[in-house]
Amino acid sequence: MEIKIKKMVKSDKQAYHDELKKLWEEAESLHVQPGSILDKKVREGLKEISLDVKKETADQYRELVNSKIKKSGDSDLVWHLMQCGTRNSFDKTRSAFRFCIAEEIMKITKESDNARKQKDYKLMQDKTIEAHEKYFLFEKYFLSEERVVWGDISHNKKPSGSKKKTMNSVATIKNVFGGIKGKPELINKYGMPLAIATLTGCRPSELQKGIEITISERLIHISISGAKVGVDRGQEVRKISFKLKDYENNEQMNYILSKFSGTEKSIKYQCDKKDYNALRQYLHINHPGFTIYTLRHRVASELKKEGLPEHEIAAFLGHRTIRSQENYGYARSASKGLSVAGVECSNEVKANQKRYGSRQQKTGVSVVSKPKNSP
Repeated sequence: MEIKIKKMVKSDKQAYHDELKKLWEEAESLHVQPGSILDKKVREGLKEISLDVKKETADQYRELVNSKIKKSGDSDLVWHLMQCGTRNSFDKTRSAFRFCIAEEIMKITKESDNARKQKDYKLMQDKTIEAHEKYFLFEKYFLSEERVVWGDISHNKKPSGSKKKTMNSVATIKNVFGGIKGKPELINKYGMPLAIATLTGCRPSELQKGIEITISERLIHISISGAKVGVDRGQEVRKISFKLKDYENNEQMNYILSKFSGTEKSIKYQCDKKDYNALRQYLHINHPGFTIYTLRHRVASELKKEGLPEHEIAAFLGHRTIRSQENYGYARSASKGLSVAGVECSNEVKANQKRYGSRQQKTGVSVVSKPKNSP
């Protein structure tokens, strides 16, 4: 019985196209066949998935997946996962789906191997591409940060729409921050990740990698080690600068500044995974629909409201192409702009000349691409 992981929507197709392009370029640089790169990507990814379970457990997983498919054959596994009504049901279903998807992908890679041995290169190619496409969806929706988690759903209710479309229908940062600042145990735990994300729109995984904040003269600089970085995507490091005078009455900026003691000019912050999961759960319970990604979309909206060119917004958000930032926020959704003194990034932001070649850089804001080993 065929397993449908997720129906590809436009964003999935674009992401998959970008992935193939990156892998094709890697194959060309290594002077190898693209198929070998696709195959390597799949096999290395599957090494992280354990299929070493008891036979009875494996049979239960297969039975559960088959029952879901029989119940609604036209629906994909992501849809089925989002219908779970309890945490226990969700966890069990997700484990079963992960096992069976990995098992099917491994089966396809073996079919590719057999085709190669039989010198049926057309079949080998088809199976390699099929395995890679399934692994792409598997990684995105069951393994990566974008995967569906219990906090995204509740009691047979589908989660809200995209954070881009719902960012103004959920709580404001003023309400969220106001709910924790009078409670020492909460503000000490959640104050920094919320304040940093409010100003920078950084990703959750970037908070977990660590943030460095420095003060020099009248500026504050926030350095972020990037996530979602590949051969031709993402920014390994970006440094965002703000003028302190522009944020004298900003609650989140003042909270960050309160963490500096005496003559201290630099501090580091890192949100461990346990604290981030606790924050996520706190937001889910107390401010449904509000996440760190809500802040990312709001920051993007404020940058667009401010009138910054696409390449500056892309650098600010940690993208290497201006196309990526198109998926974040709307200028009309922001009530005010976001004042930025400058952005430095490790990689040059690539522009779509046909569409954006006429845009001019806004005066007073600089984007500087620095070598990866620059301070």
